[in-house]
Amino acid sequence: MLEGMRLRSRCRQLLRDLDVQPPLDVTELCIRLGAYRGRPIRLVSLSLAGSLGYSLAHGDRDVIVFHKDTSRPHQDHIICHELGHLIMGHLDPDSGLYWEAALGGGVEAAGEAADVAAINLQLPFDGVPRRLRRICFDSLHERAVEQIANVFMEWAVVPGRAAAPAPEGLGDAQPLFSSLLLSRRGWL
Repeated sequence: MLEGMRLRSRCRQLLRDLDVQPPLDVTELCIRLGAYRGRPIRLVSLSLAGSLGYSLAHGDRDVIVFHKDTSRPHQDHIICHELGHLIMGHLDPDSGLYWEAALGGGVEAAGEAADVAAINLQLPFDGVPRRLRRICFDSLHERAVEQIANVFMEWAVVPGRAAAPAPEGLGDAQPLFSSLLLSRRGWL
């Protein structure tokens, strides 16, 4: 629990460091995060069969491929999830969370193979791209990146205007009222 709170706190601090203001624009977040990390992030929208999103290291940049046949808020969540992988360093070669070899059998593998073929048509690679393995969502690293995505999405859905000042004459309730107003501004 405490580790989850620390991760959420670090995510909010990252958003402040990037000078991201609510409501968060996911495309702008990608631009700022790419500049901050020194690796631009390219977003690619494709119809996917095996997964909703992929994170790929592609030369001097990172690529996030997301499923185009869903709602914009869902696409934003997928992108934020993949950003979580980048932030956590899951594409780093020594992370052990990526694969380069062909997939095994099964329906899921066939869908991912189709996705990889579509991605390779959009982004030609020399060799096979390094990409994240999609096994399940109950692992620690998947829970962590989902938590990152949730913090980012919290900033995406709040109103993007400053709250009105607290009314006068609240006495001892003034600090509580002010803190509630602050939460409307993205948990800054």
